[in-house]
Amino acid sequence: MALSSRTLPWRASACRGAPPPARATSPRAALACGTRGPAATLPRRSLAQPPSPAVPIERMPESSLQPGGSRSLLAFATCTAIWGSTFLVIRVGDDSMPPMWAASLRLIVAALVLMTITLARHRLPQGSALRAAIGYGIFQFGLDLPLLYWGELTVSSGLAAAVFATIPLTSAGVAVLFSHDLATPTSLLPLLAIVLATVAAALGSTLLKRGPRQDPIGANAVGAAVGIPFCLMASWLMHEHRAMPTHAGQIVPILYLAIAGSVGAFVVFAWLVNHWPVSSVAFIGVMVPVIAVTLGALVRHERLAAQQMLGSLLVLSGVLVAIVSDRRRMRRGVPRPPPRRPAAPRPGARPAPGGRRGR
Repeated sequence: MALSSRTLPWRASACRGAPPPARATSPRAALACGTRGPAATLPRRSLAQPPSPAVPIERMPESSLQPGGSRSLLAFATCTAIWGSTFLVIRVGDDSMPPMWAASLRLIVAALVLMTITLARHRLPQGSALRAAIGYGIFQFGLDLPLLYWGELTVSSGLAAAVFATIPLTSAGVAVLFSHDLATPTSLLPLLAIVLATVAAALGSTLLKRGPRQDPIGANAVGAAVGIPFCLMASWLMHEHRAMPTHAGQIVPILYLAIAGSVGAFVVFAWLVNHWPVSSVAFIGVMVPVIAVTLGALVRHERLAAQQMLGSLLVLSGVLVAIVSDRRRMRRGVPRPPPRRPAAPRPGARPAPGGRRGR
């Protein structure tokens, strides 16, 4: 029954002379006579006040996230290990397959898996979100992956990871640390391709962030599908031999990069950002080049200079100190929600038993 003029609060004066009812049957009945008994507690928010916005599912408040849990640390280590190893696996795959064709097959497998998950969850981007995902796919997958795969034909996996983890303006300093990899002029062009790959990746991420908030798995599903024609076109322009992989040296890198690198690590990362502060999650980008340099030295015997070893140890120490200090800060300084103030007394309301007004 809708509220009428006979039940609105300003008609409560007709009930003031009557004794308070023993039990109000509903909040509306209590509102009509200005009573707020324990059996019919009214909401503290007024009828004209809009409800407070709900916390988005994609990201919990920063103050409610505390680093240091075992599952969060395991997720952090998983993302770091997988993404740190992808540069090495790309380098290994380039030894047995043409780079653009390998990137195309990787995106085909990743797009199939991601699109299946997206359609099952009914999270396919629409409208402006779809346009943002398409722009993200053009730069993040259509331009970034071909440049990265081609650049790693001659550039070591450690150098590629270090350049990719930095903004292009600081790549000169990274090149000084890896000067032994740039001893020949033929290495400059592939290095430039990797620098351009970082620019394309940054542009893709910017386009995605400027669009409306959307499901990250759905955005990557669309992005991977959009990037496939670009990689196939690059393979055709380079006159690559496009044959299906037949042995483990060709199949394993493609499956690992598609399932672990493009699907598994990203799903774990999406869970991690909901359970860890962004300041702690950001250290993944710092750790990836350290893992890549170490794996390149162990697996492919890439030269590891003394300054690189020292820099890796400094990075590891800095990340460890930052995570521990962030954990202590969050445990000591998590702001508590302010106490709720009691609702203001309504005109004509009678005091509750015990001399206090009902809540």
